[in-house]
Amino acid sequence: MRSKKVKNRAIEQANAVLYLLERAHYQAYIVGGAVRNLLLDLPIHDVDIATSAEPDEVMSLFQVTFPVGIEHGTVVVRYDHVDYEVTTFRSESEYKDFRHPEQVRFVTSLEKDLARRDFTVNAIAMNREGTLIDPYNGQADIQRQVLRSVGKASERFEEDPLRILRAARFVAQLNFSPDVELKQAMQAKNFRIRKLSVERIYQEMTKLLAGRWAAKGLHLLMATGVFSELPLLCHQSPKQNHEVVKIDYRECSSDAERWAAFLLSLDIKDVKAFLKAWRFSRKNENQVQFLIKQFKVFTKKEWDAYAVYQVGIENVRAIERLKKAFHLRGEGQKQCAEAYNERLPIHSRKELKVNGNDLQQWLGRKPGPWIQEWIIRIEAAVVKGQLVNDRVAIKGWVESCHKQKKKF
Repeated sequence: MRSKKVKNRAIEQANAVLYLLERAHYQAYIVGGAVRNLLLDLPIHDVDIATSAEPDEVMSLFQVTFPVGIEHGTVVVRYDHVDYEVTTFRSESEYKDFRHPEQVRFVTSLEKDLARRDFTVNAIAMNREGTLIDPYNGQADIQRQVLRSVGKASERFEEDPLRILRAARFVAQLNFSPDVELKQAMQAKNFRIRKLSVERIYQEMTKLLAGRWAAKGLHLLMATGVFSELPLLCHQSPKQNHEVVKIDYRECSSDAERWAAFLLSLDIKDVKAFLKAWRFSRKNENQVQFLIKQFKVFTKKEWDAYAVYQVGIENVRAIERLKKAFHLRGEGQKQCAEAYNERLPIHSRKELKVNGNDLQQWLGRKPGPWIQEWIIRIEAAVVKGQLVNDRVAIKGWVESCHKQKKKF
C-alpha cells in the first residue's frame, strides 16, 4: 500500500460519497478505471466505488439512487449532480452463460472483491486518504506498460469472453503490451467470441477503434486469431485483414468515420448487410454508408462548389479526414473545398427565397413531383452562380424556362 497525492476534481468529488459511507461505518474505495487513469495521468470520466455496504444500505444513505444492477450488488448513486456506480464487495461463482455469474455472494473483504476483476491494472483500489490497495501488483504493470490478468487468463476469458476484446481495447487505448500468458489465452480461447452478443462486440470494437493505438489493438486481435472470429469476418483473407492495421484512425474524429475507414480497408462488399448484422443504429448505418460512398467518389474526383453544397461541409471535412487516415495527400483539396464553401450563396435548401407554394402560384399547377424537380433545378442554378437567390429574379427565371419548355 502507498498513498497517491490526489489533485483531481472527479476523485475529490467522489471522496464525498466515500466519506458518507465511512461515516455510516462502512468501508468504501474508488476502484477500477478511475484509479488506473489517475496513475496514468489520463482523463477520468466515471468513478466507480466498491463498498462493504449492501445495496439496501447504500440506498438508505443517499437521497437519489437507481437500483440498476441490484441483483449483482450495484446501485447508481446521484450525488451533487454526478452519478456513481456503487457496488457491494462480492465474490462470484461459475459463469455458465459466459457473461453473468451463477451466484453472487456479498463479502466483507476488499481483496476478495478485487480478485474477481479482469486485469491487474483494473484491480487497484484507493481510499479517501489516497492510499492504494494493490494486491495484484497493478502499479508495477502500469509502470512496465504490461497488460496482465488477475489470476489465470484462460479462466477469466471462460467467465466472460468479452474480456478477450477488452484486452485488445486496453492495448489500443493505453499502448500496453499483453504478457505472454494473456496472449496465449486469447489465442486458445478465441472461439469463445462466438458466445457474445453482437451488441457487446460492437460496443467494444467501437471503443477499440477510438483508441490512440487502434492499429496495435487490431494487430493483437489478428495475431491471436480473434479477428477471424468476429461476425462476418471469418472469410476475409489474411492479406486483406492486414490492410486494416495500416489505417491511422487518429485522423478520424467520430465513430462513423472510424467504422467507415475500417470497412473501406477491409473492402467489405455488402456494407449494408454488415452494418445490419452488427446492429448499427439507423442513424449510424446511414452515416457510415454515406461516408464510404462519397469517399470512393472523391478519391477520384475533385471538389467543386456544387459537390461541396450537396455533400455538406461537415461531411466534406469527414471525407478529407478519411483521406488522411488512408495516407492520401489532399490538403490542397480540403483548402479548395473550404474556399468553395465560403463563397456559396446558400448552404441549405431552406435558404432559398422561394418554395413550392410560390411555384404553384407562378405556374398555375396543382401539387405534384414537379415541384421537387423545379426546386432542385433552382437550387443548382443558385449554387452554381447562374441565378441570384432573389424572389423576383427566380420568378422571372422560372417563367422564362417554363415558356421555353426547357427539359430538366
